[in-house]
Amino acid sequence: MYLPNITFVIFLFYSKWIIGTEVRFYQNIPWILIVPAMIFLGCELRQLVDQKKIRLTLFVVIMILLPVVAYFGTHNYFNFIYGSRKHQVFPSDLLTFHENGEVLNRKEWEGKIVLLEAWTRTCAICIKEMPNLNKVFLHYRNQPDILIYSLYLPLKGDQEEVMKSWFGKLQYDFPFIYSDMDFQSFTKEFDIYGVPKTFLIDKRGKIVYKGSLNADKTDLVYNIYRLIDAQDRE
Repeated sequence: MYLPNITFVIFLFYSKWIIGTEVRFYQNIPWILIVPAMIFLGCELRQLVDQKKIRLTLFVVIMILLPVVAYFGTHNYFNFIYGSRKHQVFPSDLLTFHENGEVLNRKEWEGKIVLLEAWTRTCAICIKEMPNLNKVFLHYRNQPDILIYSLYLPLKGDQEEVMKSWFGKLQYDFPFIYSDMDFQSFTKEFDIYGVPKTFLIDKRGKIVYKGSLNADKTDLVYNIYRLIDAQDRE
């Protein structure tokens, strides 16, 4: 009777609310799978404990390690398959604008590392990701050779006033810019299936990473801090 209770306590201990990380939907997949798996495995192992075929200590170790392996393994696997290190030149003819409507001078990017987080207003996950982007921005804000922007992709029919109203509602430290290329055209141009999408552009203007904004300590694969630092050392 107490096994489900133990399972639930272990689940809570490793859950995102306890460790305090903001995770994407697919990173919750381990919990969807692990709870019934732990209950089933726990019942089977408990029978072996009762039969004295395995020690109680081994049973406890397995029940603790299982969610750890599931959490780190699964979401880093998704980081790997959704991330890309294929080099692609960021198009020089793509116009981007500041919040006030002025054209962004792309010469400001020359010789600098640029991080773009693409999003649109109908994407709830994009809004949820912004605190993580803000943490990255604050981490590098005193390094003038590293530029970080939130890149809004207009939907068809979006008016400039609507976009600017959104920028005003979202109170963050990083600068907002928006593209002259709409969402559909942008996703086709850069071969992406949706947003949010992070682009890391090196000092030569090449996209060296395209994927998720992996800004948590648990992101061992394509961690954005390590990617930026690696480019900064070159």
